[in-house]
Amino acid sequence: MKNHFLFIFLILFTSISIAKERESFLPYKVLTCEPNQELTENETEFFFYSPHLESVYFGMEVSYSVDDRIGTTRIDKQGAFSIKSTPGKHVMQLYLPDHYEIYIDSIESKAQHRISIELYWAYTELEISVDKPVIYLYPDKEMEVCVRLDGTGELNFIYPPFNTENEWKVKASPNGDLKQHGNQYRYLFWEATQENFIFPGLYYQGFYCTPSTSLSILEEICDSFGLNSQEKADLITFWGPKVQQMENSFIRVLLNEEAHRFGTLNIQPKPDHIYRIYLLVVKDPVLIEEPIEEEFPSPQFFTPIHREGFTVVEWGGTVISGAGHEKL
Repeated sequence: MKNHFLFIFLILFTSISIAKERESFLPYKVLTCEPNQELTENETEFFFYSPHLESVYFGMEVSYSVDDRIGTTRIDKQGAFSIKSTPGKHVMQLYLPDHYEIYIDSIESKAQHRISIELYWAYTELEISVDKPVIYLYPDKEMEVCVRLDGTGELNFIYPPFNTENEWKVKASPNGDLKQHGNQYRYLFWEATQENFIFPGLYYQGFYCTPSTSLSILEEICDSFGLNSQEKADLITFWGPKVQQMENSFIRVLLNEEAHRFGTLNIQPKPDHIYRIYLLVVKDPVLIEEPIEEEFPSPQFFTPIHREGFTVVEWGGTVISGAGHEKL
C-alpha cells in the first residue's frame, strides 16, 4: 500500500513538472489587445507574427483551426498573418509545413479588438550540413592573423588544422596567400553539421534555376556581390555541379549578418570589412500555384564588396530539399 501511494505521488509530481515545463516554453506570447473599429460588432481579430523572420516565411501557407472552423492563409512580407473570429474564448491550432504545430488554448477575445500574438515556430527536422565555407584574408600588409570560428553546430572538418587554442593562426599577405608552419594555402576551410536550422520555405527574393540556367545565375550572383576571379572560380566549381544535377532549384542568398546563423568569425587584428555570402539551395522547390505578386520571386540585389584596408571574404551554403533538409 505504501508503495502504491508512492507510485501515485510520483505520477502526479511528474505530470505537474511536465505541465510547468510546457508552460515555461510556450511557442507563443500574447502582446497586446487593442480596439479596432474596422471590425464589426461581432468580430475579433488575432494578429500573428514571427519577429526577425520576415523574408524567411513570406509566401508560406498556414493551416489553422479555430474551434471547429478550419482554413488556410499566407504569411506576408512582415512575417505576419491574421485570423478573424467571434468574441469569446477559442482554442486554436496553427500548422506550418515542416514545423511543429502551435496549440493555443482559451485566449479571451473582445468584440472589435485586435489581439497581437508573437509566434516561435520550431522546425521538425534537426540537422543540415553547412558545406565548404571558405575564408579568404586580404590584409593591407603582411601580418599574423588569428581567426576564431564560433560555429552554431558541430565542426566536421577544418583545414588547415586549428592550433592548441582552437583557432587558425596564419601569416596573411595582401594577395590572399596564407602560410602556416611552412605550408601555403588559398583559404581557410570548414564544414559543420547544424541542428535546429529553420526551413526557409518560399521567398519573395531569389533565383529559380534549371540545369541550363544555373551556371549563368551563379556567375551573376558572384559578379553582383563582387567576388574576384579566384573566389568566383572556387565557388562555381563547388556549387555548379551540385546545382546542375538538380532538375529545378531555388537559390536564396544570405549576406553578412544573415550568415551568423551558421557561425560567427572573431578575427584579430580586426578587419576593416568582413563580407559573407551563403547560398541556400532548395532542391525541387514547391512552387505556389498563384503568384502573390506579379513578379514572384524578384531577383536579389547586392551591395558589391568594397576592398579597402584589411578585407575578409567568406562563402558557403547548404542544400535543402523542397520537402525538408537534405544532408550531403
